[in-house]
Amino acid sequence: MKTFLAFFALLPFLGFSQQPSKKTFSIPKAATVSPSLIVEDFNPTLRNIEAPFPGGESARNYLQELREKQSASFHPGRIARPDFKTAFANMPWVGKEIDGNRVYEGLPNDNDLAISNGDKIVSVINSNIFTYDLLTDTITSAVSLDAFSSILGITGSKFDPKLRYDPRADRFVMVFLNGFTDTTSKIIVAFSASNDPAGNWNLYSFPGNPLNDSTWTDYPIIGLSKTELFITGNLLIPGMSWQTGFKQSIIWQMKLSDGYSGGTMTSQLWSDIRFNGGPIRNLCPVQGGSNTTGPNIYFLSNRNFAPSTDSIFILEITDTINSPNDTLRVDLKHADNPYGFPPLAKQRLNAYLETNDARMLGAFIENGKIQFVSNTVNPDTNRACVYHGVISDLAGARTIHADYIKTDTLDFGYPNLSYAGIGASDNSSVISFNYTGSSTNPGFAAAFYNGPSSYSDHIRIKSGLNYINLQTGAIKRWGDYSGAQRKYNMPGVVWACGTYGRVNRSYGTWITEIFNPEVFVGTPVTIEEKQELLIFPNPVGEQFSVEFNLKEASNTEISLVDINGKLVHIFLRDRVKPGQNIF
Repeated sequence: MKTFLAFFALLPFLGFSQQPSKKTFSIPKAATVSPSLIVEDFNPTLRNIEAPFPGGESARNYLQELREKQSASFHPGRIARPDFKTAFANMPWVGKEIDGNRVYEGLPNDNDLAISNGDKIVSVINSNIFTYDLLTDTITSAVSLDAFSSILGITGSKFDPKLRYDPRADRFVMVFLNGFTDTTSKIIVAFSASNDPAGNWNLYSFPGNPLNDSTWTDYPIIGLSKTELFITGNLLIPGMSWQTGFKQSIIWQMKLSDGYSGGTMTSQLWSDIRFNGGPIRNLCPVQGGSNTTGPNIYFLSNRNFAPSTDSIFILEITDTINSPNDTLRVDLKHADNPYGFPPLAKQRLNAYLETNDARMLGAFIENGKIQFVSNTVNPDTNRACVYHGVISDLAGARTIHADYIKTDTLDFGYPNLSYAGIGASDNSSVISFNYTGSSTNPGFAAAFYNGPSSYSDHIRIKSGLNYINLQTGAIKRWGDYSGAQRKYNMPGVVWACGTYGRVNRSYGTWITEIFNPEVFVGTPVTIEEKQELLIFPNPVGEQFSVEFNLKEASNTEISLVDINGKLVHIFLRDRVKPGQNIF
């Protein structure tokens, strides 16, 4: 095995058996829809029917067999390795928080999020779209995917929604799927016609069986370059599991300007994407960190079912549609620490949450480096945790350093990440993820990475109110991904969304603002000169209040210290509005 890996490390471009294929498509606009004008919304759902487990029970059984084999081969302490999750970095701040999309019974979350420079938020889950205006603190629309796309006349489940905000065009892009067979499968692509996500969207319907080979499209991921939209997906054979029925992964490439204007969509499809003769699956686009990049774009993949491996596939589309330099390159590299197929995440009362596999779930590029995250197994405890990697020297050797974000008492799942730095020498990121434990309700958390391989402890952003227990059986769906995005016009600020357990044991969506602690912690609070802080009562009893006045909005910490200045407890970290305030 070592000889095999070393051979391909030396010959990265000689391993794939054929060049990827390209096919052009011309897709006209199908319709225009405005979420704020939708009045009739039946939001059809079936009680206790979850979003289908990809491939059905045969796939679930296959995954269980992998976990049993992995558990049988696990031996604690078999490898001497450091505790990668070190608390050398400061914990991130949490700012504004919103209780987002309400899930209807029987559906797990597939959370994703986008936020504009004008403070407009779009959040999606498997069943609905939620838009929010931060400036007015109001929900501007909340409609089901079914009502949003009803003008297209399509029936059946709408699922796997994904979002992006384009900071160059000040527009939103949304993609979701419809249909589970080769004759019904469609990819719905929506472009906001303005910077208001509650206003008009231009809708396009792409074929889910684009090669006419009796397959359907599953699990889309989207990414933006400066001028183009990229959609990846997996082509599956109907009625077969996602393992045995997987045929290949594809990439759609299309012009953003066509979608924003509502014109006919110029696009091309990349297929036959292989390495050493075998198809590469689950292609994750690499988004620009502080802004969209291009004209080239990278994609990442891995061996998502392997019990332990260090293989990372790096793909690159080198230019725009119709350019003579528009090619797709495939490379295989190896990380310095392995990842592996994750175990189930534990809940209370002997219940479990599904973690699916170790596929790439999020990636961005900034300062010549790619950062990425995925699910993995903790090699020391056989628990589910986060795998975070950094790819350096993209134009040269392409080295990969990877760490684990983990604890001994919790399972982590479905991470995402966003660039949180403020300059060319700052490679900071915020890594957000879901968590659960045998005595801890499922919730949403985040950690801060400060660039030189130092991590903070995770902060619990939203604690679960109950365990998740909607579907039958011991294993529940957790959703297949979570959302995160840099606030492009506010360096050091990230917005993210994830899942938490609601009181009724269903799925909640929590949307939150997260601050880079090295940018915002320690910022002096601008207090009116010579003002007296009014503390009541004095002396302080079981309760007290403090009044103060701010000249401008400030990131503020209110904490308790002892007489020697030692920190006892942090009461609040938040962005406080100008004027008179009372805590």
